[in-house]
Amino acid sequence: MDGAGEMFFHLNTSKVRLQKCYFLNVGVFQ
Repeated sequence: MDGAGEMFFHLNTSKVRLQKCYFLNVGVFQ
């Protein structure tokens, strides 16, 4: 994996993780 692909991969996984946390919190507070 090259540097750019690795950066993109990390950005994508962290974004998904943030969305998961967001949806979990929204589910808790509803």
